[in-house]
Amino acid sequence: MNLGGDERPPSAAAGTTRAQLTLVAGGRATVRSDAELAIAAMAGSVSAGEQLVVRHATLVRRIIVGHVGPRDVDDLQQEVFLHFFRKLPTLRDPQATRSFLVAITLNTLRYELRQRRVRRLLFWNDTPADFEQMPAPTVEVPVSAKRMVVLLDQLQSDTRTLFLLRYVEGLELKELAEALEVSLSTIKRRLRRATDHLLVLARKDPELHESFRAFVERVS
Repeated sequence: MNLGGDERPPSAAAGTTRAQLTLVAGGRATVRSDAELAIAAMAGSVSAGEQLVVRHATLVRRIIVGHVGPRDVDDLQQEVFLHFFRKLPTLRDPQATRSFLVAITLNTLRYELRQRRVRRLLFWNDTPADFEQMPAPTVEVPVSAKRMVVLLDQLQSDTRTLFLLRYVEGLELKELAEALEVSLSTIKRRLRRATDHLLVLARKDPELHESFRAFVERVS
């Protein structure tokens, strides 16, 4: 990954060494905020950029998998951070660094989905090897989680990603609104529509429906 200039940029590759997430001052370790790291990265600090990558790589990876599946996740993650550092100088509010990264991730994935649709049209039934389904995971997953994943798969990709960002990744409503460039009321309306739809779908599974209903009441 190259940010330009003489310094080497941060890398989102799997072999990236663990960057220090603290700044030692007067013998005390102080965690640097996203805003502080973003400002430092814009000023040319490679270390600050690396810390941002380490801090948010898992979030970006989960968004990618939730939106388009596990295929090409490493390449897409690398592409997201390339776009992020190229556009970082345009960030007006460093406090919004995470939502800025989420927005870039979603825009990158929308372009990827368009490209995949084009490739599918070109290949028709002659599906190349990289379009084959991924093998089933060998890690044991709770049955209830599997059933929930089946329900989430029935949502549109944008709605599913919004739901996961809010209730799995824990993004605030304001962050989601900034990332998606919509109003808070729109975010609330979309989340309510998603949960209502999931509750309807879950009626076929009484146990899952009751668990999900309790969850919705708890987070509402």
